[in-house]
Amino acid sequence: MWTFTFDRETEQYDQIKALPGLDLIEYARSSGGQFRPFHTHEEFHILYCTEGNGYLRLNDVEIDLLPGRLAVIRPEVLHSCGTRDSKLAFWGISFYPSAKGDPLSDFFLQCKTLTADFSGYLDYLTGIFSLILDICGEDGKDHSRPADVRMHTYSLLYFTRMMLQSNPVAIPEPRDLPMRAVLQWIMEHYNEDINLERLSREFAMSSSHLSRSFYQSFRVSPINYLIDYRLSKAKDLLIFTDKPVYEIAASVGYENVYHFSNLFSKRIGPTPQEFREYCRQIVPADRKDL
Repeated sequence: MWTFTFDRETEQYDQIKALPGLDLIEYARSSGGQFRPFHTHEEFHILYCTEGNGYLRLNDVEIDLLPGRLAVIRPEVLHSCGTRDSKLAFWGISFYPSAKGDPLSDFFLQCKTLTADFSGYLDYLTGIFSLILDICGEDGKDHSRPADVRMHTYSLLYFTRMMLQSNPVAIPEPRDLPMRAVLQWIMEHYNEDINLERLSREFAMSSSHLSRSFYQSFRVSPINYLIDYRLSKAKDLLIFTDKPVYEIAASVGYENVYHFSNLFSKRIGPTPQEFREYCRQIVPADRKDL
């Protein structure tokens, strides 16, 4: 996984110039199974699939992720993604609409189209992202040319607007899922001691009804979702911080580091430390898997 995060100076520049506030650029690659469990963002997020066969769920709507397909994820919309029968690789851009208003921000705020086909421009798009990678370095920490990174990123957002206008892919309007409140509560309390009995008390319903309804909405049981969400948080901490494994385990709700490590290996494959070392080597030029 590769990430470049825009610094505070860049964000202030964006607001002064009445442009969308840029948050981050990322590249991610995975093979097999669920990639990211249901979660939300405060910002807009755009995914550009460049390889593989996967899916993106926006609330109750499932979108195919194929090479040359982009998808817009609006703020606070529940979403998850994963692979189907092959590897999945995509670039992503996160941004905030300008507080002052501007044509680009207004377009994304008002646009009802969420997906588009850019397969005829796949080489162009990957070329722009490769330029960004060259500027930011393989570790994503080179901030010496912020103006160049902003220029290329805004060109991608304008490109996205053009694709949504000229090559839209029709999908149903996503609708909120009935059990969103339960899932949101798990996201907010994931590092606490949670079991099915506590969830049933919190939401004043029987354990069987809660489990059945939750599964119908999200295709996963409440406890398995809790585990997936905890491990996704642990993966981020392993990649982006130097915290020791035992500290990460405790921060995501596992006081027993051996139980955490065994669960991580069973669900993800490598040990937590192996995962950390492996992912920190991954950049788009490498043909490796997360």
